[in-house]
Amino acid sequence: WVALMTDDVRVPVDALNRLVETLRRQPEAAAVGGPMTPIADGVHQVIHPGDGLVLYRRAAFEAVPQFDIRYTPGSLERLDHALALGMAGRTLMMDAAVSCRLLGTPVREPERLEAELQSGRTKFFGKWGDDILGVMEQRLAPGVDHSVATAALREAA
Repeated sequence: WVALMTDDVRVPVDALNRLVETLRRQPEAAAVGGPMTPIADGVHQVIHPGDGLVLYRRAAFEAVPQFDIRYTPGSLERLDHALALGMAGRTLMMDAAVSCRLLGTPVREPERLEAELQSGRTKFFGKWGDDILGVMEQRLAPGVDHSVATAALREAA
């Protein structure tokens, strides 16, 4: 297993155990994360497993290039990694039972934070293309709830 957690989130005490159990019940899943915003109950296929707490199967985590630091700060490095996994045919999940909550607000000035985020978005869409979100939505399995599947993705991008 490989677990990644953002340093400014609060997760349930049993979050890792829940994510391990979810991956055991979903053998096709490469990773499962906990949502930062409320989603429908259950486990859902998603394009991006979120930025709070994500548990990966080690082999899946290592199957694609690691995080691209050009997107830091701004959390787009995780989205970039998730898209690479998705393009490689890996399934990503989100478990509503493992909800993550931000502990506070960013410590950078709003103008600097926005400039950093915009710089990351420019690099990200320059790499993947402006239509990548639509392309990834089309790759979801039939019957997947697109509003849940794309929630963390649209939040990140």
